[in-house]
Amino acid sequence: MDETPRQLDLTSEPRTAAGAGDGSAGGFLGVTFECCRVYSRLYHNRAGDAYEGRCPKCMSFLKVGIGPGGSNQRFFSAS
Repeated sequence: MDETPRQLDLTSEPRTAAGAGDGSAGGFLGVTFECCRVYSRLYHNRAGDAYEGRCPKCMSFLKVGIGPGGSNQRFFSAS
């Protein structure tokens, strides 16, 4: 298993513009991780060029690039 340090940020408060990685509110993708059949959110990385996150159960890493010609869909399934 990967020995990279991990951080899980849990809150009951909605993310605000000040709390988003690139300064925009609502900057997330909803993802169902098929590996463990769990839902989680991916948030903008610090560079603002991708959404990144991990499966909350097995810690599989997922990165989704942001660019022209992308999708306006907010919810996905990752296998």
